[in-house]
Amino acid sequence: MWDKPERLNRAANVLYAIAFLLLAYAALWLVVRLPVFALREIHVAQARHITHAQVETIVRNELKGTFFTMNLPQVRRAFEKLPWVREVNLRRRWPARLEVTVVEHEVLARWGSVALVNTQGEIFQAAYDGKLPIFVGPAGTAKEIAIQYDFFRRQLAAINATPAMV
Repeated sequence: MWDKPERLNRAANVLYAIAFLLLAYAALWLVVRLPVFALREIHVAQARHITHAQVETIVRNELKGTFFTMNLPQVRRAFEKLPWVREVNLRRRWPARLEVTVVEHEVLARWGSVALVNTQGEIFQAAYDGKLPIFVGPAGTAKEIAIQYDFFRRQLAAINATPAMV
């Protein structure tokens, strides 16, 4: 091998290419982590039940990294842990903004005395002081009860009545 210059040149070119790629990767890795790319603004849209303090807690504990390196699935999970949040959509906006769009639960009824039921028949835990109908049933039947409740409510609306427990 040492007596074949074309093989040595080829091997040297491969090593130069690998070195260049490693250097480019290292430079890119350093650039995307510069503080100049830090998030400076977080905009939470469509949230009636989320407080400023809850958003601050998530920002302080979950938002790590820069515009490029932030772990969006981790941030999404943090927002989804909030009591009234049903779904979260995140979007990065250049140069330093994170937009959070929240879909909240629309409360339909209470599930016994332990939880609330939304309009999709999903049970969730949250505080609510308003007057609501109470659903009672076996575990896993909240969706069916919500569908039946909506059916009876529409049927009784024709005679200006509402479903009641007797």
